[in-house]
Amino acid sequence: MSREILIEENKVLKLKNVLVRPITFDDEEGLDKKIYMMENYIKTKGLENVGPLILYTTVVGTENPKLFMKAMMQLKSKHEIPMPPYEYVEEFKVGPCLFARFKGKEESSSIAQNKLQVYAYENGLILDSKSYNVFKEKNENYTVIDTFIPIIGKEDIEFENI
Repeated sequence: MSREILIEENKVLKLKNVLVRPITFDDEEGLDKKIYMMENYIKTKGLENVGPLILYTTVVGTENPKLFMKAMMQLKSKHEIPMPPYEYVEEFKVGPCLFARFKGKEESSSIAQNKLQVYAYENGLILDSKSYNVFKEKNENYTVIDTFIPIIGKEDIEFENI
């Protein structure tokens, strides 16, 4: 197995018929339970999801920063306005993004985020605080996660000889 993390610029994340659930951490339910509840909601409504789970994360605030998260799943067909806490987005597109594909154990997946930050620094890219993690494949021993971070600008990194 290769330990290389693939990095690409200007990738676009496009989704259709997306069911979205905001994730809060101010209750007893963990992330896994909320995702399980989302999967059950899809089944009870007679819907079918296609594609992998997508986790959106961002940090809100500067004084007391808080992690904000949403779980996203694509549905096979359109859905009427869902019951809270769910939201429905017919078409979702974000880009251009800096992209990384991580293959390995999930507990090491933050390395891909770190590599994206280093790549952005070295190439003068300004990244948004938002990220989208697409769980392409997941089991006990192996995970494939595609990470998309929007590019919001480019720095002028011309340095004179000091």
